[in-house]
Amino acid sequence: MIKLFVKVAMLFVFWRPAKWRKNFKMKLESRLYSGAIRRRAKKCGPYLNVLGPGVNVTPYTTIGAGVGFGKDVKIRGDGPVFIGKFTAIAEDTLIYTQVHDYDSSDMIPFGGGFTYPETHIDDYAWIGMRSIILPGAHIGEGAIVQAGSVVMGKVPPCAIVAGNPAKVIGWRDMDHYNKIKVAIGEKPVKPPEGEFKVESSELKVESSKSRVESSKLHDDRLTDIFCGVFSVTPEEAVAMKYKEHPAWDSAGQMALASALEREFARALSPEEIYRLRSYADALDIVKPKVESQKAPAPGTRHQAPSTVFDLDRDGIAVIDDGREVSYRELSKLSADAAKGLEPQTVKVVVNGQDLATVALFVGCVNKGVVPLMVPATMDAALLERLRSTYDGKPTSQELALLLTTSGSTGSPKLVRISRANLKADNKMSERLFALDSATRMTMILPICYAWGLSVACAVLEAGGTLVMTRKTVMDAELADVMLSSSATHLAGVPYMYEMLDRFRFFERSFPSLKGLLVSGGALAPALRRKFAEEAKAHGISFCEAYGQTETTGAMSAIRTDLLPECIGSIGKVGEGGRFSLKDGGELVYEGDIVAMGYATCAEDLLKGDEWRGVRETGDIAAIDAEGYVTLTGRASRFVKIFGNRVALDEVENILKDAFPASSIAATGADNDLHVFATAASAEEIERMLVAKLHFNATVMKVHVLDSIPLNANGKTDYQGLKELWLLKK
Repeated sequence: MIKLFVKVAMLFVFWRPAKWRKNFKMKLESRLYSGAIRRRAKKCGPYLNVLGPGVNVTPYTTIGAGVGFGKDVKIRGDGPVFIGKFTAIAEDTLIYTQVHDYDSSDMIPFGGGFTYPETHIDDYAWIGMRSIILPGAHIGEGAIVQAGSVVMGKVPPCAIVAGNPAKVIGWRDMDHYNKIKVAIGEKPVKPPEGEFKVESSELKVESSKSRVESSKLHDDRLTDIFCGVFSVTPEEAVAMKYKEHPAWDSAGQMALASALEREFARALSPEEIYRLRSYADALDIVKPKVESQKAPAPGTRHQAPSTVFDLDRDGIAVIDDGREVSYRELSKLSADAAKGLEPQTVKVVVNGQDLATVALFVGCVNKGVVPLMVPATMDAALLERLRSTYDGKPTSQELALLLTTSGSTGSPKLVRISRANLKADNKMSERLFALDSATRMTMILPICYAWGLSVACAVLEAGGTLVMTRKTVMDAELADVMLSSSATHLAGVPYMYEMLDRFRFFERSFPSLKGLLVSGGALAPALRRKFAEEAKAHGISFCEAYGQTETTGAMSAIRTDLLPECIGSIGKVGEGGRFSLKDGGELVYEGDIVAMGYATCAEDLLKGDEWRGVRETGDIAAIDAEGYVTLTGRASRFVKIFGNRVALDEVENILKDAFPASSIAATGADNDLHVFATAASAEEIERMLVAKLHFNATVMKVHVLDSIPLNANGKTDYQGLKELWLLKK
């Protein structure tokens, strides 16, 4: 319609010169296209410039001043998009703003629900043609995205990125960029900090003598890479410099960085790519890797790692089936268990929840072997796949431990935990839970999962005793184990405490019991209060902890027996850590216990620290003036009912409070809420939901089960519930 209007308008100005007619046509079309965009967008600044048809924005798009769109730029989805001033977005660019909620959907591969992360393109960014911007991306100020790139995650200010996924291949001249900004009266952009920290654009200049000497150094593999990427001779390769050779431009920089990563089996950091300006720079960057991959000289050994567990001390370390093992005896047993294992390689450890497992784990860690802890109940085919993929494979020097993630199912991601992470968590958990050499911890928690292993390590750090047992909360003999070993502490996950409550735990007498610990999820509010009150009445501490596998152990803890008014909070952050909130309320933790990253293949074992001490937890939270944190839901655990956002965790808490004798789980999709409950009436639960949520009962379905299915780590198996729900459909 706009094109037709322009053609008609041109009939009235045909006598003008051709160049004038062309410019007039472009301006008129841009004005008309811009008007359509302004009406569609949520907010739009002045001087909008639309260079062709086919541009589509959503009602959730905020556009700054002077933004330019090429033709056929498409913004799709219902998520919020923020485009900064004077940003240029070239033709055929696609910006996606919503993601199918495959984690909480009602079917495979995904259901009808979506998540809507914010997407940001900051001021003065330049997006090349046919790029794809994925939901939740944040492109920093002045960044350049090369044509055809696929952008996810964060792009630092003034970075040049390319590829799929887009990665940093270079940097703008920040000094020149900032001179222009200052000249127009704006503040200069700050150099990136943290993960993307770079040096000044004024590179360090070596003396001519040292540069000549360094140019004589070379590595055959590196030379072959330069020759292959740039089609030069070995002599030319050694003398090459960025942008001084016609083949080494921005595209060449990307090709070189990719080739270096493939050859030396590690990812280059943005800082390293920034420093990659000559053959000598490349040699400096890869030299540590070259040295580490050389075969050790005959008779040499791996450098002995620093000890994590001090076993040269007095006291009982482990009690197993009545056998008491001292720390010095454990030292001998652990050394024997790790004999013949090569440091900086992986050893798959199947948890037997016994002395032998503890000895092998401790022996591996102290020797520098990396244990991959797995449950004895793991599927045989999956266990064999893990063995063939990881067992005996080389690792980075700092890697100390591999754990499967809490949500892992058929093909688990592994969390890479460093020696520094493990040491920091041991000390932090010892302080959080007030453990000492008199502690005797009943280990009903599997030590192949983060919470159980963190507790066990903290007890050993404190010089206390691990009371190993294969009994569960369902076994009456568990009480006998605790009494015979004079256990002082018991740690568990919420479902264990639900069972203890049903079996009237506090009606038994445990004279030596001093403390109860719970983590791995939230107890129902009524049950929290009951345990806190009962514990206080019996002179026992009741400590609730909050942690994730990705943070090695607990980030925070709270004594609700002493602070009943804070029931519902996860407490204050542990010493050495820091909590903050992202836009939208997501809780972020910073501290030394944050793991290095994930591993999905053997090559990932050689990677360094990717997370740099920062963990976005995925939990929505609030922090009060005194620093107490309260979780309100999961970022991915929401559905929309008649357009209203409903937190599934809040639905569970409402029902658990109203029906304390029932186990409750909630899942579903948009306009389709499903609640699963035990020992309760479906009609009563439905009436409660209608009264509390004020929605029609037609969008709610209540299923009464004999029991709520649980994962191997004791958490609700939401995937199993969804499959059950689909079967009922």
